[in-house]
Amino acid sequence: MTSNIDNRKIKVAHFIWWIPHYRVPIFRRLSQNSYIDFEVCAGDNTDIPGGAKVASANEVGNIEGVNWRHLKSRRFKGPLFKDFEWQPEAVKIVLKEDIDIVISLGYLSLSNILVRIICKLRGIPVIEWSQGVKCHEKGIRWFVRKLYFKFASAFLLYGDFARVFFVSHGFSNHQTFVVYNSLNHQEQVEIREQISQSDIDGLRQKFGVHNPDTRLVVHSGRLEKQKKIPVLLKAIRLLNDEGCIVNLILIGDGRERENLEVLAREIGVEDQVFFYGSCYEEKETGLVFSSTDICVAPGAVGLVAMHSLVYGTAILTCKNDTGLHGPEIETIKEGCTGGYFKEDDARDLANKMKKMLYPVSCKHKMAKACMDVIDNYYNPKYQERVIIQAINYVLPE
Repeated sequence: MTSNIDNRKIKVAHFIWWIPHYRVPIFRRLSQNSYIDFEVCAGDNTDIPGGAKVASANEVGNIEGVNWRHLKSRRFKGPLFKDFEWQPEAVKIVLKEDIDIVISLGYLSLSNILVRIICKLRGIPVIEWSQGVKCHEKGIRWFVRKLYFKFASAFLLYGDFARVFFVSHGFSNHQTFVVYNSLNHQEQVEIREQISQSDIDGLRQKFGVHNPDTRLVVHSGRLEKQKKIPVLLKAIRLLNDEGCIVNLILIGDGRERENLEVLAREIGVEDQVFFYGSCYEEKETGLVFSSTDICVAPGAVGLVAMHSLVYGTAILTCKNDTGLHGPEIETIKEGCTGGYFKEDDARDLANKMKKMLYPVSCKHKMAKACMDVIDNYYNPKYQERVIIQAINYVLPE
């Protein structure tokens, strides 16, 4: 770390619409960092997409160790600006207060655009904390986004792909930092270390694993069409025809549950599919992930990658290069922490599942690599270190 400005803490304002639960651990670490005066400037809106569980105003106020200033977040509903959010107090803060650094995100934000213009005029460095890009962008979309990105002095990107893309499109290698993403890593590790083999054996028996040839897989996420769960059910049916019995736990609920129950009955796998329902208790989900052989995600992969891998469970998902997956897809390395199948192809999914599950489950072979990628990179401690590096980069000499 470098010396503080005028022997005081560096004042950092982070503008975000609301505080997702998974961001609380990293916000707590930054709020308690002795080098910076970090403040989260956020609303409590639950009508802005991005997460099923968000911290409300009252809840955030009770979270120990998080410096939080409540800003009203609004979303334009009209035809012209229906995708634009607006935080009027954010503009006031950068206009009137002594801020050393602003961390912002979201180019579809009217207030963030104004904040960046004001910061440019006032000489306040802006650090972009976002996905950046998830696929190769071009045309007018990339032209507009690149203009917006140029107002930032540094970037905290969720993945290596985004960094390579930015550098190849004229941004400096020195101003791009890969911060990855994180959940409540400390809590998860504590739970992981407490799970016994008898706990695992008990859960597997509860979900129909009564002989050594039966395998148990999990899918975690809302039961919606974009998750493509019918592809997984059909793959299980195909495996049955080959004498490979695979049971499935579906964590989550959603509008497609009834249709999935009907499909499971129609293709004869209803006794192998267990609808767990929504669950936000980490001890429960941690035990499920620890007890299953692999996690299968036929559709988009995001936070579930970190959730599964931290408990040593590899992930099998579809190959897609058009931006379907979140940046967390980079945690999945073929043959090391998971695998890929052809998108929407139940036959190929069944083949890849069979390869990972038979004759011996890949669980024990891949478990350490799965945990290592989260323990080493996708955690709040690592993120804090990278964020401080970015802050030091944008500070004046």
